[in-house]
Amino acid sequence: MKFLLAPDKFKGSIDSISLCKLIGQEILTAYPDAEVLSFPLSDGGDGFEKLVQHYFNTEPIVALTIDPLGRSITSDANYYLWNWVADPRCYKKRGSTYFVRHWW
Repeated sequence: MKFLLAPDKFKGSIDSISLCKLIGQEILTAYPDAEVLSFPLSDGGDGFEKLVQHYFNTEPIVALTIDPLGRSITSDANYYLWNWVADPRCYKKRGSTYFVRHWW
């Protein structure tokens, strides 16, 4: 028997990655021969950056950027080691990560 898990987080209690692990363990306890496929999801809000790190194996960094008024700010971002970098140029919004391709 196959089970497909694709939950979003439960805000304030558990993130989607942990939820997949927990539900998967419970399924395997009840059905030891089951195959469990886990695909944690996000609606793009809180927890989105954690899923970017999970799926793309990125490293969290703090980037120096500017806000819409030109003031210097720092912003959380993610760095992907195959020349993809997070680009928080537009504005700082909690949970948002922007990607641009750099060719070097």
